[in-house]
Amino acid sequence: MIFGETFTRIHAIAVPNGIPYLDFLAPGILAQSTLFVAIFYGIQIIWERDAGVLAKLMVTPTPRAALITGKAFAAGVRSIVQAAVIVVLSAVQRLMPGWLQAISKVNPLSYEVSALRYLLIGVPTNLALDTGVLVGATVAGVTVSSLLLPRLAR
Repeated sequence: MIFGETFTRIHAIAVPNGIPYLDFLAPGILAQSTLFVAIFYGIQIIWERDAGVLAKLMVTPTPRAALITGKAFAAGVRSIVQAAVIVVLSAVQRLMPGWLQAISKVNPLSYEVSALRYLLIGVPTNLALDTGVLVGATVAGVTVSSLLLPRLAR
């Protein structure tokens, strides 16, 4: 909130259509917040391996994809709570070098932020592309995680 208010007042960063910087910044903060929740749930799987819980889960007849998907949905519930707090806080209240812009084009988080900006403040985007990239990244993540889960359980 401090950076949003500061950048809005000093007009250091141009935002589309005269949107306040805090409104423009909120979707990015929202996306990062949910990303960190997902990272912490990924770390939890490692803790479960170290505690022996993962080995016990692996001998159950539950499909591996269901274990990963269950963890993802659990992280999603926690993310929704954090997202609600960020949306409420944001309601109360471009500058990258070329090489970093190129990296952001392949980062799924960029597409998530773009979609959130469209949905929250109406900044134009290609919502179908954003959604497609996010669905593809999710499917790839679940697939790779499911394939690597037995290796982690050793």
